[in-house]
Amino acid sequence: MEGLSSLGARRASALAPYVVDALLGEKALFIDEFDSGLSFVLTRAFVSLFNNIDNPGAQLVFASHDITLLDTKRLFLLPQIKLIAKKGHGAAIFSLEKLVKEGEDPQDLFLRGKLGSVNRAALAKFLVELGKRRKNG
Repeated sequence: MEGLSSLGARRASALAPYVVDALLGEKALFIDEFDSGLSFVLTRAFVSLFNNIDNPGAQLVFASHDITLLDTKRLFLLPQIKLIAKKGHGAAIFSLEKLVKEGEDPQDLFLRGKLGSVNRAALAKFLVELGKRRKNG
């Protein structure tokens, strides 16, 4: 991969053969941390290859921490998105369509801690307190 200097370019180059194989072979492609190292544009470009009318049968299943992928206006339909919540040593899977009412923005709900996510205000308060303790300790 000589000449590919950025992490995103190297990651896209590494993913491309798997994406092409899945699309041409109408296979499922499973990727953990799918968007790691990819730009906003590249992530959506890969998703769009799978999520369009020209794709007869390939499927992309991925895990991500990027809440901008909860885009139900341009990228996904509500039934296509599942959330996984850790519970002890196990996990539970929730369909986004069961958690979000029509007209609600999943990204906004997530940021406000309404989808089992970390509440940003509580996280910020925790981090400030932690910083104070380390500074004074």
